[in-house]
Amino acid sequence: MPQPDGQGLSVLPDGKALNTQAQAVPGLVVLGPLARDALWEITAVPEIRAQAMKMAEAVLAPL
Repeated sequence: MPQPDGQGLSVLPDGKALNTQAQAVPGLVVLGPLARDALWEITAVPEIRAQAMKMAEAVLAPL
C-alpha cells in the first residue's frame, strides 16, 4: 500500500509489505528507500546493506 505522502510503501519494521487492510503480504518484502514508512533513515548504503542482511537471514531461516 503506498504511503499518502508518496514516500514509499507501508511496511512493518522487518520490511514486510502491508496491503490496503494493513496486513502483511506473504512473501513480499521491501528494501531500501521504499521502506521509509518504518525505516526513515534507510537511504544510505550501510543501512540498506544491514536491512538486506536481515531480510536474507529471515528468508533463509526456514530452509
